[in-house]
Amino acid sequence: KGVPGVAGLTPFATMGAHFMNRNDTSAFGDYWSGWAISRLKDSISVAYDTNDCAAIPAEGHSASSVYATAFISPDADLNKIRFQNVQLGVMGFFITNSTIAYKSMLNGDGFAKKFGGASGNDPDYLRIIIRGWNNGVLMPDSVVFYLADFRDTNNVNDYIVKDWRYVNLGSQFNDSIMYRLESSDNGGFGMNTPAYFCIDDIIYVAENVNDLSTNPSIQLYPNPVCDELIISNKSDEKTAFTILTQQGALVKHVLLEAQQQLKVDAKNWSSGIYFVRAKTASAEYYYKLVR
Repeated sequence: KGVPGVAGLTPFATMGAHFMNRNDTSAFGDYWSGWAISRLKDSISVAYDTNDCAAIPAEGHSASSVYATAFISPDADLNKIRFQNVQLGVMGFFITNSTIAYKSMLNGDGFAKKFGGASGNDPDYLRIIIRGWNNGVLMPDSVVFYLADFRDTNNVNDYIVKDWRYVNLGSQFNDSIMYRLESSDNGGFGMNTPAYFCIDDIIYVAENVNDLSTNPSIQLYPNPVCDELIISNKSDEKTAFTILTQQGALVKHVLLEAQQQLKVDAKNWSSGIYFVRAKTASAEYYYKLVR
C-alpha cells in the first residue's frame, strides 16, 4: 500500500523534454502530481480514477496518439519542463484543457463553480503563467495563456479552450520553463478549479537550419517567398508543417497527407525570416524562409 506522505519520483522524456511524475500510494489512496503520459481519448468521463489524464479534444495535437498531462504539484520543482537539447531554440508548444477541467468549468462540480456563474456574467478565468530559465538564470518576462476567459463584458466572447492552441514562448526560453495556474475560483485550500492541463508537440527550431534541398521529398517554394508559398509533401508519410516567425509566433500549422501540396497566402506576411518545421512520424526537418 505504501507509506502516507512518502512519494516515488519517476522521470521520463518525450517530445524532446524531461518531465517528472510524483506518485504517492498510501493507505488513503493513490495520488500523483507533476506530469503523466496519456493515450486517453475520452472527452466525456469526469471520473478521476480512470480519466484524469484525458485531453478534451480526445486526441493529441495533429491527431497524435500520445500527449502529456500536468497536474499542479505542491512541489514547485515538479512544475517544470526541462528541454533535452539546448542547442535548439524552443519556440513554443500546443496546449489544451483536460476533460475534467473543461467539464468542471463548463458545468461546475461538487467543489468548483460553473464559469460565468448563474447569470453568465461572472468574470471567471483559468490561466497559466510561464517563466523561462536560461543557463540557470530566471528570465524576467513571463508568458500568460488563458485556458478559459469570461472577463469580457460581452458574454459572446467568453470561452473555454476545447482544441489545441499554440503558446508562443519566444526565443528567450532555451533550457527549461516553470509554470503555475491561476483561477478566479478559489477557496481556503487554493484553487477550486481542477488544476490540470495538457500539452503536445513542443516546437524546436535549429539556429543553423539546413537548405531546402536537404530532403527532396519536402519542397517549399519560392524562397524568398512572394505572395504565395507552395508546400509540397512528396513523401510517403503524413507530414505536419509548422511555420513560425523568427520571434516564435505561429503563422500556419497544417497536416498534409502523403503526395499532397498546399498553397499558402503570404500577401500579409511581414518582411523577415520565417522558420518551418516539417514533422513526420519518424523524423523532423527544419527550414528557413525569407519574405
